[in-house]
This record gives sequence, structure tokens and C-alpha cells, in this order.
Amino acid sequence: MREEELIRFVGVPVDAVIMNYRMVIRGVIDKVENGYVRFSSIEDLFVLVHGRRLSIRLMLAGSFMELEELLQRVLIPCNLFESCRERKLKA
Repeated sequence: MREEELIRFVGVPVDAVIMNYRMVIRGVIDKVENGYVRFSSIEDLFVLVHGRRLSIRLMLAGSFMELEELLQRVLIPCNLFESCRERKLKA
């Protein structure tokens, strides 16, 4: 996706599809600048393994907080994003 497309999702809960559906990040985009995206919070991270989508949060359970802190510092290039959609929050 282009930087201009991703900017409209800043501050909004999203499901971001990355690397041709190999990874899905469920969280909130903090900022988009210089061709990179940073997340402010990550609720879950799914990875495609042998055709199945596995939740990294569930696999790491107690360690997810450290992983979340690490991922919030990572800058992901905009061109790795396949799509991004706003998530509706449950009332």
C-alpha cells in the first residue's frame, strides 16, 4: 500500500495484512512517515504456517507483553502492506 492510503488509518483499530497474507497485525497504527508504519498498540499478531493462521499472542501467552513492546518499536515498510481495514469495536 502507499503511504497516503495508510495515513487514513492512523489512530484507528485495524487488521493489517502484511507480506501477501503471511502475517496479520491487529492493532492501532501510531504513525506513517517516510515510507514506514509504526503501531501504538498491538492486540494480536497472526502468522501463516502451513496454510493455517496461528496467533502468536496465544502461543507466547505470558511473553506477549515483551513481544508487543518490541513490535511497537519496529518500523514496517509501507510496501509490505497488502491491505488494511478498520475494525469495528464491540459495544
